[in-house]
Amino acid sequence: MAISPGVERDAHGYLLDPETWTPELADALAGDESLALREEHWIVLLFVREHYAEHRAPPDVREAAAHFALLAGTDADDARERIFEIFPGGYKQQAFRVAGMKRPPS
Repeated sequence: MAISPGVERDAHGYLLDPETWTPELADALAGDESLALREEHWIVLLFVREHYAEHRAPPDVREAAAHFALLAGTDADDARERIFEIFPGGYKQQAFRVAGMKRPPS
């Protein structure tokens, strides 16, 4: 799936406007990252989106790991490790790009 015209990204691939994100766009963004989204990815992506909607900021990896652990039935350390396995390009880098976040501060 190609990225829709009118979806603007910065030079690093992050969306300029997180409100333009859709699940279909996530599939296209994941393709750019050489990822095939599975249920585990969606647990993280949807949590990032929900957290952003509520707090106007994406969650840190500890919060995402706690949520992932709850849904996956594992402990937070294992969940954190798994997040980095399914997003080998990094949580704040790859997961945030696919979730439609703006580029986080360095």
